[in-house]
Amino acid sequence: MSVICSMIFLDNEMASKGVGCMSYLDFVCGYEDVKAELIRIRNVLYNSDKFEKMGVGMPHGLLLYGDHGMGKTLMAECFIKECDLPVFAISKEEPDCDVVNEIRCAFAEAKNTGKAIVFLDNLDDDADANVYAVLKACMDDCQKAGVFVFAIANDKDNIPDYLLRYGRFDKAIELDNPTAEDTEKILNCYLSQNNCAADVDVKEIAGIMRGNSCADLVMVVNEAAIYACENERKEITQEDLIRACLRKIFDTPEKVTQGNNMELLEATVHEAGHAVVAEIFSPGIVAVTSVRGQSGNCEGVTALKDADNDSGSKMEAMEHLIIRGLAGKAAIEIVLGRVDMGCASDLSIAFHRVERMVDNLCAFGFETYEGPQSSEAVRAKKEQLIATQMGMYYKAAKKILAEHRTFLDKVTEELMRSKILRQKDIKKIRDELAVG
Repeated sequence: MSVICSMIFLDNEMASKGVGCMSYLDFVCGYEDVKAELIRIRNVLYNSDKFEKMGVGMPHGLLLYGDHGMGKTLMAECFIKECDLPVFAISKEEPDCDVVNEIRCAFAEAKNTGKAIVFLDNLDDDADANVYAVLKACMDDCQKAGVFVFAIANDKDNIPDYLLRYGRFDKAIELDNPTAEDTEKILNCYLSQNNCAADVDVKEIAGIMRGNSCADLVMVVNEAAIYACENERKEITQEDLIRACLRKIFDTPEKVTQGNNMELLEATVHEAGHAVVAEIFSPGIVAVTSVRGQSGNCEGVTALKDADNDSGSKMEAMEHLIIRGLAGKAAIEIVLGRVDMGCASDLSIAFHRVERMVDNLCAFGFETYEGPQSSEAVRAKKEQLIATQMGMYYKAAKKILAEHRTFLDKVTEELMRSKILRQKDIKKIRDELAVG
């Protein structure tokens, strides 16, 4: 069975120049550290005689792991093409597939071939102890036969430890969400396959899309193209891309609410609170803030760019995250004088972060660290400290908003009017009010 996958984020500009002496992996946008690791392994496999003369033990297996949509199969395809060896792929997606038998057959054929690659996609999907045991036996049997095993998994923790050792999977490489820089490169690649209007700002979209997978990126570009087609346009605009981000990534409704102005006002004040505190801590960090609704319900979202602009220690950065998260609730209390009834998610996240600081990190002392044998008194003390710290962070959010009330009111006014504010809109407000 051959390996088949779509190379969805190849660097088209590089590919158009021809392969030449370049690596197939060079055609993949971003992930430079991962590609460097793969090329190093490929070089050892490709020039095995040279490395063996130096006493280098040949690698036996590689596990590439990460969440869905990261491009693991793409990386695998490029690596396999680069090695230029016979490939025996094991797939568990065919109906009534006998995985154990397929593993045995693939390894037997690879062993008879000599230097070859056995490829296992989605190794940890529905795999049981029997599958892993057979895989271990087959890998051990082929250790001296020149068979290299390349496996893909979603979570390394699902793989038994006895497979993650020398002689089996010698190396495990994680494929994480693309960095901010890589996100921009990948978006540029996707958008190059479409007609784009002059107003398209890839850097802005990359800021909104921070922390999302490659699959999410292509989904947003495709959704934006659909919007353009629906409106009889031949080009994707920045508005199409932002609309697609809000709909596909943040799941905000399509229509702006026309009725129930009070719900709309509450949602607007809440998001304005998040945006203002974020901007006070890190000017330019807000990528977009929006309030939209459907069927009488209002929802909002405030998307931040990477918090690289946060100055100070990691402790301070964590505190900024917590205070920003509580700013929506604080804004409702300050502006409307009532309790925010739509902040359950914000509170849950904030409490989790404070608990981590109190317990796991011992940021406020060691006496509240909760171990397996901790007493009820320690647990009670920890819970009291968490509540105390939450109260302090909430007061900090209210203080910032009170000191910058003019900024808060102006952001609320403009967001209420337009329903969406981009980074440039917030910067304009900052400049007009001379917010420091």
